[in-house]
Amino acid sequence: MNSSIPVIVPARVAVTAVFGPLDDLNGALGAHGMKEEEMLALFVDGDWTCAGAGPRHMEELFAELLEQVPADKIVCAVVVTGNLDAPAAVLVDRDTDWAPSLIVGGKLAVHSLCLGGGATQVVGDLAVQATIYGKYHHGSLEVGGDTRADTILSNDFEMTFHGEVACPHVISALGHLNIPAHFSGDALGQILAPRFLDADGDPIDDRILDAVNDGLSLLR
Repeated sequence: MNSSIPVIVPARVAVTAVFGPLDDLNGALGAHGMKEEEMLALFVDGDWTCAGAGPRHMEELFAELLEQVPADKIVCAVVVTGNLDAPAAVLVDRDTDWAPSLIVGGKLAVHSLCLGGGATQVVGDLAVQATIYGKYHHGSLEVGGDTRADTILSNDFEMTFHGEVACPHVISALGHLNIPAHFSGDALGQILAPRFLDADGDPIDDRILDAVNDGLSLLR
């Protein structure tokens, strides 16, 4: 049972609880053009366990809080200062333009990640049972600790891993990765199942998202 209580706080309060003082809040959250007084965060000071399975947007981890957000405010971050344990969940950013940032001050354990427009940051280790998928360059993933996953697929998406990465299938479709890719360019067809590639050999985003959300493999 969770002992911490999720609350709504100003975004700066939540982000500085993990990273300390920062000058550019909007830049840290990719929330360009927003006014700070509009920016809120769903916040847990401590560890949090999510027993739910299947896909859910980041802010749906605390869906009961969303009903309390004033109409003139924007949830631009979901922040857990400790560990976030959601081993059966697929955390999703379907919007590739912008999405609330997920910030975890400790370890993150999930079934899969489907990342779009959010700036996802994990200070500790990242343990993903199946797939990390990142789509489009408006979002990013940064992991401070070690990462474990079955498949990492970057489709024009920035991923930065500061620790060791244990993943047998690292795939880059114009990806921005600081680790070597096992498959890229024409080799995508050697590893991804044919239904996930179009006639030009490019990934089909909607099909990939649906498959990852359904717990299916992307591989041949």
